[in-house]
Amino acid sequence: MVAVTVQDLRKRFGATRALDGVDLRVETGELLAVLGPSGCGKTTLLRCLAGFERPDSGSITLADQIVTDHRRHVPAHRRRVSVVPQEGALFPHLSVGENVGFGLTPGRGRSDSAAAVRVEEVLELVGLNGSANRMPHELSGGQQQRVAVARALAPRPPLILLDEPFSALDAGLRSGLRRDIRDALHADGATAVLVTHDQGEALSMADQIAVMRDGSILQTGSPAEVYGRPGTPWVAQFVGEAMVFGIQAEGSLGRCVLGEVQLAEPTPDGAAMVAVIRPEQVMLGTEPESGGVPARVRRIDYRGHDAMVSLDVAGTTVLSLAVSGRDAAVQVGDLVRARVVGPIRTYPAQTSD
Repeated sequence: MVAVTVQDLRKRFGATRALDGVDLRVETGELLAVLGPSGCGKTTLLRCLAGFERPDSGSITLADQIVTDHRRHVPAHRRRVSVVPQEGALFPHLSVGENVGFGLTPGRGRSDSAAAVRVEEVLELVGLNGSANRMPHELSGGQQQRVAVARALAPRPPLILLDEPFSALDAGLRSGLRRDIRDALHADGATAVLVTHDQGEALSMADQIAVMRDGSILQTGSPAEVYGRPGTPWVAQFVGEAMVFGIQAEGSLGRCVLGEVQLAEPTPDGAAMVAVIRPEQVMLGTEPESGGVPARVRRIDYRGHDAMVSLDVAGTTVLSLAVSGRDAAVQVGDLVRARVVGPIRTYPAQTSD
């Protein structure tokens, strides 16, 4: 069942086209991440969904009700859409329980006791059971964001919007909090749209990802689809590390700076193509029988569980992902051999940007 439908949404601010014909569908109970760089229009899209901005044209449907089109614009307070801002925005004079229960107004078929039960229920979902009587200033930044999510969940809205909710938190807090918030949203059956510029956040949390650039959605799909089968070289480079090389294609084989490679799809001979290669597809060896092409190790960036190795291949920079136990003996300055494993994706050269 479709919970949110956006059709041909357009919005300008002076000469700037913030939204340029955006189409989007969000299924009930799904978490969709709108991923894109700063200035791509993702925050404008969120504000239009919330009702804070009125688009110039196009339509938005929430729970089978048209809330925006050329005839009507339902204001934000009548949409029942919950928003989780970047820094929680809790009421400092109210307790955690009072913050969470703020939108649970008795008199709409809900008693005070039912509201209290719901408050405890959502606090447990976000990992803060027993915290109803605490004050916001007694909580860490991560705990405050959990309260903000619980407050958004409490009235069971048709849509929850999360506006880069982890951007102000320390890196060490983010991964655990992302997992817990994702699990809480799924456990409550909530439909949510997450706006973020963080690729790791989108890949780890979302059921579907919509990649946005210059006011348009370039690709929508599961995290595995967007990472493994990017629609354009730009999407590949934005969603994770990727290198784009010119390639001479001959059917199912191609030749680039890294030698002969297998192509994911047959390509017309002689066509102007580019290849997208991920660092994890570049294997290193130290012996001639390793195959591949000669390369010089120029830099090694250690990242704990793995390392990114920068290579010089005939004057071209190539990245290789060295995981624990592989390439452990490689040092800066070493002469190695680099080869590509697995099929690679190709695109017409004119789509390289």
